[in-house]
Amino acid sequence: MAIVRTPMIDDDGSQTTGTIVNAAWKTELYNQIDATAGSVWNRLPFNAANYTAAAGTWTVDPVSSVIDYTVVGNSLLVNFIVHGSQALSAQTPYLYISLAPLGGASVYHGGTFTYYWLSGSQVGSGLIEMRPGENRIALARDPGQLPWGAGSAAGYIQWQFFYRYQ
Repeated sequence: MAIVRTPMIDDDGSQTTGTIVNAAWKTELYNQIDATAGSVWNRLPFNAANYTAAAGTWTVDPVSSVIDYTVVGNSLLVNFIVHGSQALSAQTPYLYISLAPLGGASVYHGGTFTYYWLSGSQVGSGLIEMRPGENRIALARDPGQLPWGAGSAAGYIQWQFFYRYQ
């Protein structure tokens, strides 16, 4: 949504005058705001290849698992929900969600963040690792690096993050 342009007046205190310099400055400011404020949310089409594991296979429900994103300058705001995750075929230290469909960009700065998962009656706290130069995020089951067990996986994960990409 564009911002309504209003004339800039009162540059001499009389509340009746405005200069072309002020109008140009204000137009430049409004255009910069419009460039980010007009961002829209996009939903990636489901692709099972976006969900992998360090070992074995991670099967994700295509109906209730989504990756939404919006671009703000050279940064992305991403929201993902994995709901209805199926069993893992093997024990694995990490589950991966690809960021490649978001333009093939890689993470500029890395970081480790906490997230919560739910599986049946179990609730856990894990770590999400964003590694510089990679185009995926890694989900560790818990801070102690216990592996995801074969035959199990988080049934519900939701997380939102904002990152600068290259």
